[in-house]
Amino acid sequence: MLKKIHEVTDVKLATLESFPPKLLITASGTVPTGGWSEKGELIEYIYITPPVDGYYEFDFVGESPSPDVIVTQGLKPIVATFVLNSIPEDLKGIKVYASCSSKKEAYNDSPTLALEIIRVGN
Repeated sequence: MLKKIHEVTDVKLATLESFPPKLLITASGTVPTGGWSEKGELIEYIYITPPVDGYYEFDFVGESPSPDVIVTQGLKPIVATFVLNSIPEDLKGIKVYASCSSKKEAYNDSPTLALEIIRVGN
């Protein structure tokens, strides 16, 4: 079952060199116990009108363990990535939510990364 993770610890943005440009969002956080999937997901909010502050929002979720499974106690790391295929003109940044915290990252500070094209075969 997908649930919000415990805490968001970091959000990083990088503009991918492509046409049109894309935005790579990487979030790190913690889950409250063992048994969660190691890779999380960022669930994009869908807007009828763009956010007033220009910060587009995401929920950071992961696959939680079944309630009948015995798990280790203690915070464990988790990471999620998301590629925003179309960068809105009014984008000021990204905000990611967990159950106990949220983190914002401004878009204007994001580095540009070149996409590598890998050919398979000939």
